[in-house]
Amino acid sequence: MRSDKIAVLIQTAALVSLLAAGSAFAQDATKFDVRYCGLGLQGTAADFTKSSPNLIKIYKNQTKFYNESFQSYKKMNWNINLISKDDAAGKDNNIGLVHVLTSENTDTQSYTDPRDNIKHYNVSYSFGINTILFDVTALQVKAVIPSIINYNESYTHNPTPVEISAAYAKIFNGFSDPSSALSRWVGSVSEIPLNNDIRGSMAVAPVVLSDAVKAELMTARATQQQSPEAFARNLTAKYEALLAKTFKKPIVPVVFGASGDGKPSSQYIANIPECLGANQVSMGLPDPSYELRLTVDLLSNGKVQHELSEMADKSRGTVQTELDYGGRYITKIVAVESQVVDDQLVRGGKVLDERTFKYARSLRFTGDREINRYGQYEKLSSSFLQELLNNYTTQDKKWIKNQMSAAVTDKKARDNGTVAKSWKKLIAETMMIKSVADKEKAK
Repeated sequence: MRSDKIAVLIQTAALVSLLAAGSAFAQDATKFDVRYCGLGLQGTAADFTKSSPNLIKIYKNQTKFYNESFQSYKKMNWNINLISKDDAAGKDNNIGLVHVLTSENTDTQSYTDPRDNIKHYNVSYSFGINTILFDVTALQVKAVIPSIINYNESYTHNPTPVEISAAYAKIFNGFSDPSSALSRWVGSVSEIPLNNDIRGSMAVAPVVLSDAVKAELMTARATQQQSPEAFARNLTAKYEALLAKTFKKPIVPVVFGASGDGKPSSQYIANIPECLGANQVSMGLPDPSYELRLTVDLLSNGKVQHELSEMADKSRGTVQTELDYGGRYITKIVAVESQVVDDQLVRGGKVLDERTFKYARSLRFTGDREINRYGQYEKLSSSFLQELLNNYTTQDKKWIKNQMSAAVTDKKARDNGTVAKSWKKLIAETMMIKSVADKEKAK
């Protein structure tokens, strides 16, 4: 039997082109007409079916999604005029908006409640969905809003494939519920300014895993779906969403195949049946100005247990377990120079910043709990990326000092003041990225 939804987290990131004079854009209240194209999927249908077996079922029922979402959007105050694809005005408009499904991830963790001694299963469902503004005629991507939607449920048994599919379907039935994950996501997306001029975009290179990390993930995984390839793919998607959310810059997305390989491309392959027919299309992408790169160089874990005094209601057990997770990460920011080599797009360029950091987090609990080590490594790496991006904008010398890896032996490279000054010059002055505090002051 499943319990009520226990948590919902929506991570929405704007990939919009902001002009240098942001105030000028804010003063322009003119709305332009946009044809609504409903639901699409990223990459080829064959690859998507293999990597996202539950989302493909949602995609195939796109008529239901289209009707319910469009009715919901009509009640919202967007900075664009969203027009039905069946409306004559919409058919003549060359700018379209589509929600493109990108990937899914199901994470199951079990624990035994000491009060009833029953095994419970906490399941986290997450999926990526990109909202894309594009030129329907020229097939050119104009702007992207990448989001990752998380939804949790708890069961007293290990959920079956049928129940997992039902959980994903339940998420997409939430348009009528203003507190649902779907409605909250839609509300966040509708608040983001969109224009049809994408410039100064950025990219995230596919995350690279060392051989040692690949071996550790193979040992840590709990299911066949948890693979090094899936880890790199999911972490890349999270990096893109976090980068856009923190930097407020356009993103040129990475498209992964079913095998988990991701390559930079000048084309965005997608299926957008409501506006472009049943066949997949290839849309042009702009060249990014900068590319952020990440190598996960090392992942490790440790365990410590402490005895606790027993409570009368036995609500916590008598032993506290502390699990420590740590990682070493190599980060780079590159000024992009793109070229085509043997029909493949290659992004090179000058490395503007390269650092090696350590990062650790602990998980403490009482009683008996089965911890998915692979899942904890994903959370560790995502938390590191969020803190890294935040500190790129704030240049926090204390954070830099605390997280600098011992693998860095060059004294100059370890000097947190020097690193902070370097980041301020690059991030704040050259790339013109504002910190959260600066953004608040500008309001």
